[in-house]
Amino acid sequence: MPGKNVFLISGNQGEGKTTRLKEIVLLLKGKGIAAFGFYAEGYWQHAMRNRFDLVDLRSGSRRMLCTD
Repeated sequence: MPGKNVFLISGNQGEGKTTRLKEIVLLLKGKGIAAFGFYAEGYWQHAMRNRFDLVDLRSGSRRMLCTD
């Protein structure tokens, strides 16, 4: 993909990957740089993840990815 960059953020559960990604996207948007892709945002219930939504970086729209 000439002129395109792909970044993967990995790490253990609860380390702040989603939070960091949201911060990066806000910084890019503030500089007029388009970010494309998605992330899976988890929701906690009783100290366990019970659901994930897939969130589009560009539009902010979300869909349920999975639930227990």
